[in-house]
Amino acid sequence: MRNRKWNKDLIIAELKRIRKDGPKTDARIDSAAKEYFGSIRKALLAAGIPCGSPSRPPGAWTKEAVIQAIVKRHQEGRNLELTHREDPGLYGAGKRFFGRWLSAREAAGLPGKKREYYSRDEALLRIVDLYEKELPLVFNSHQDEKLTRSANRYFGSWNQAIEYLGLRDEVRRRWTKQDVIDSIHHRRASGQQIYSTYLEDKRLMSAGISQFGSWPNALLAAGIKTKKRERWTEARILGRLKRMEPTELKNVTRAVGNLAQAIRRRYGTIEKAMRAAGIESYRVLWTKARLIEEILLLYSKKGPMNVEGFGDSLLAARASKRFGSWAEAIEAAGLSDRIQVTKPFHRWTKEEVLRAIREWHAAGKELSGMDWKNRVLYTIARRHFGGWRKAVEAAGFQCKRRAWSRNVIIEEIRTRVQQGQTLRCSDPSNVNLVAASSRYFGSWTAALKEAGVPANRTKRKPR
Repeated sequence: MRNRKWNKDLIIAELKRIRKDGPKTDARIDSAAKEYFGSIRKALLAAGIPCGSPSRPPGAWTKEAVIQAIVKRHQEGRNLELTHREDPGLYGAGKRFFGRWLSAREAAGLPGKKREYYSRDEALLRIVDLYEKELPLVFNSHQDEKLTRSANRYFGSWNQAIEYLGLRDEVRRRWTKQDVIDSIHHRRASGQQIYSTYLEDKRLMSAGISQFGSWPNALLAAGIKTKKRERWTEARILGRLKRMEPTELKNVTRAVGNLAQAIRRRYGTIEKAMRAAGIESYRVLWTKARLIEEILLLYSKKGPMNVEGFGDSLLAARASKRFGSWAEAIEAAGLSDRIQVTKPFHRWTKEEVLRAIREWHAAGKELSGMDWKNRVLYTIARRHFGGWRKAVEAAGFQCKRRAWSRNVIIEEIRTRVQQGQTLRCSDPSNVNLVAASSRYFGSWTAALKEAGVPANRTKRKPR
C-alpha cells in the first residue's frame, strides 16, 4: 500500500475490506479518509458500514458517564488503547474529568500499563551511544519505545532531541517535491550523471519515486526529458529479425541487446522467435557425431595434443558436456591409443562412501578416529552426509560416545603408557582423551599428574 494514490472509491473499498470481520483500524486508511471525507465517520457512512452512535456533546459528559462508557467499551471487546482514535469524545472527556486517560481507566477499574521513562540524561546517553556505534538515528536502530517516549517527553520530539545534541545532520532527511527538484538540478550542474543516481544517491532516487510516483516523473518535473522505453510487440520483433543481416542473426544478443531481452520475454528463446519469423536458425546443434567430426578435423591439423580441445576451450567444454569428459570424447573418436589424456579424478557417490564404510568395518577396523586413520574417506563422507557420524549411521552402524569419567581417563593414560604410545596432546589419537581430561581435571597436565605420569614423558625424544 506504499505510495498508493488514494481516491474516494479506493478508500471505501479498503474500509469494506479491513472491516468485514468487525471494527479494525489502519492509520494510512484513516488518514486518507479524513483527507477526502473530512472524518472517519463520514467515510464509514459513505461505505455503508455501521459506526455506532456519535460521541456525546461536551456538556453531556459526567464522571459516572465516562466510567460507564469505558466499562461498556471494554465489555464489547474493543481496545482501550485505541480510544483516542476510535472515540475521541470519550478520550477527551476522560482527560478532562480525571486529568489523564490512565486515571480515567483506573477509576473504571481497568488500569492501563503505566508508561516508563528514562531520565533526561540517560535518554541523551543512549542516543549518543547509537551515534558512537555508527547506527542510523532512527527507531529501527534501537527498537526501544521507552527511549522514543522519553525523547518526546523531555524535548518535544525525537528530532528535537537529536538537534539538542548537535547531530542534526545525522537525522534522516524529510524530502519535499521542491527538495527533490533542487537536488536533481544540483546533481546535473555538478556534472554528475542523472541516470546513475540509483547507484550514487539512493536517497534522492527513493525520494523522487516517493514524491512523484516514479523517477522519470521526478526528472520531468525538474525539466529533464527522458527517452521513452522502446515497446517491443511480437510484430516489431519479427519485423526487426527479418531486417537483420546474417552476421547479426548469428549473435542477436550482441547485435541488439534489448531486442534479445524482448524475444526471451515473448517467445522464450531466440530460436523460437526466428522460426516464427521464417528464418533458419544459425545456431549449430553440437551432437556427438558433429563433435567427433570436429575432433578428428583438429587432430588432422596437428594442434597442441597435450591440451584439452587441442587449444579450443569451447570445443573441450562442449565435448565434456556431451561425453562426460574430454578423455571419453577422445575415446569415442578412436584416438585414445594416439593421444595421452589425463583422466579426471574419481568422483565418489554416496553409495560408494557407504560401501567403503561397510568394508572398513567388515575388516575388523574401528570406525572411530577416522580423521587420522583414513582422512580421504572421512573427508568425502563429511562432504556427502554433513558429518562422519551421519555417514556411519547411514551405513547402518550406531555411533556410541565413550562415557568418560576420572577413573576411565586415568586408566586410559596408564594403558597407553604400558603400550608405549605417545602422550603428546597434539597427537591426533589423543584428541578425545585430551578434551575429556580438560573437562574432568582442568588440563592435560593435571590428568597426567593424577595418573602418575611424569611431565617429561610427553616431550619428544631428541633426534
